[in-house]
Amino acid sequence: MEAHHTMKPKVKFNDVSKTYKLYKKNSDKLLDLFSISKKRTKTFYALQDISFEVYEGETIGVVGTNGSGKSTLSNLLSESVPHSSGSIKINGEPSLIAISAGLDKNLSGMDNIQQKCLMHGLTMKEIKDLKDEIIEFADLGDFIYQPVKNYSSGMKSRLGFAISVHTNPDLLIIDEALSVGDQTFYQKCIDKINEFKKEGKTIFFVSHSISQIKTISDRVMWIHFGTIKEFGEAKTVLRNYNTFIKWFNTLTDSEKKDYKADMLQKQTDQLSRETSPISRTSRIVKPKKKRHFALPIQIFFLSFVLLVSGAAMFSSNPLSAVNHFLEKQGLPNEIAEEEPTGIPASVNQDGMIIGEKTAAFTDPDKEKSLSLPFAAAVFVEEEINDMYKITYMDQTLYADKNEVKLTAKSSLTQSRSSIEQFAPLFPNTFFDSYEYFLAQLGSNYDAVSTKLKGYSESADEQGMKMISLSNYAVAFRFNQEEIADEIIISNIESDQVEEFISQAQVSSVNKQQYLLLTESYEYVLDTTANTVTMKKMK
Repeated sequence: MEAHHTMKPKVKFNDVSKTYKLYKKNSDKLLDLFSISKKRTKTFYALQDISFEVYEGETIGVVGTNGSGKSTLSNLLSESVPHSSGSIKINGEPSLIAISAGLDKNLSGMDNIQQKCLMHGLTMKEIKDLKDEIIEFADLGDFIYQPVKNYSSGMKSRLGFAISVHTNPDLLIIDEALSVGDQTFYQKCIDKINEFKKEGKTIFFVSHSISQIKTISDRVMWIHFGTIKEFGEAKTVLRNYNTFIKWFNTLTDSEKKDYKADMLQKQTDQLSRETSPISRTSRIVKPKKKRHFALPIQIFFLSFVLLVSGAAMFSSNPLSAVNHFLEKQGLPNEIAEEEPTGIPASVNQDGMIIGEKTAAFTDPDKEKSLSLPFAAAVFVEEEINDMYKITYMDQTLYADKNEVKLTAKSSLTQSRSSIEQFAPLFPNTFFDSYEYFLAQLGSNYDAVSTKLKGYSESADEQGMKMISLSNYAVAFRFNQEEIADEIIISNIESDQVEEFISQAQVSSVNKQQYLLLTESYEYVLDTTANTVTMKKMK
């Protein structure tokens, strides 16, 4: 934007880093406190030495693979967590919108409206005036009076978004909050964001959806394992990011894991910190002289242990008491990258989702989730209690074992059936021109929209673009690269599904969805929605 030179910076990061101590167990915090040498503790750089300026009225898209530091950046921008080094200047009041962010799960939606608005500095009169607007925007019905712990991820997102956008923030940070919810709410959010843009608000929009980022953003920041890989014009950065994603997806599962492990090692490699930008002052390492401080230090540490142990003895929860004491000393209370309880059992096998809409969690505590579609291909890494640790579209997730089948699609025997054999299943409006419609698969959004007439635009639950032709009972779904990779045919003849079901290789847990693989196409029949989804076989 040419006006940058005259506009006032809204956000300025200068050599900002955010680090976490990596402890294997809580007791290591205590040992780390006693340890003279810090070699026992690894330091993880969630963000390292990042610098940038954002100006008033800009909308900044933030992209990056899972675990690259996008949410850490969101938390720093919203001032939810302190930075470890460098400087941050934010002119205005920030507001973070993320799934369940800032919501008390034990309070009702109504009570959360009041509590969160009070935290934003609103008076009770202002809250009373805004309450009805927030309730209407969230559209939760009677659930507004229920505890948030009973809400789905989509409901939490709707409530959080509704509250945040009505507190009139100067700086809006949206972290994957549009990745859940229906199309109606999604469009309502987009309209509100555009309204903020017209008012000159500054917005950071964090999303895995390239189409969402492309539609909303003025500039795009690509975060790559703790550093800024690129920050500039949206079109250029997204093109380069797409090139990287395509390259990454060509790697084998083993190569992907090796690449991630190598990048994460660089974020925790202690030796590299000696010469990192954070420690720029060069120094000559001199031989250390032997010092005789061991005995006094040991006496001090022993006294300290006795003090903490004595306090813990009078607590009903000793470990909690020790943790509470450590918190007062300014030590982190959570273990970075902590795995769920239980002993992980290695699986390392391809699989697929067999739930109708399987809830997959981004952390083992099940605080943030997204829905995975039936028949989605996944890689199962580990079995942990009643869950599988899986990889899906470059994201590490946790899903119920009962909704994941340890079978690779490539191992299934393909049917020799053709689409003509299922002609009675499809509506005539589609089947009369099916060759024309199927020919659009693999084409980009512009090409498809140019060829089709009388269509309507929308987006699915993940924010992917869709084009619908209601007169033909046909809809196209576009992926992150805006390529038509699926076609959905509606109004299926429900009394003609028996032959299809008899040939299907996999069925969902509730026996409502069926997967059929042929040499040319992959079919998914949904008997509840009366649809068939088709995509080309790779």
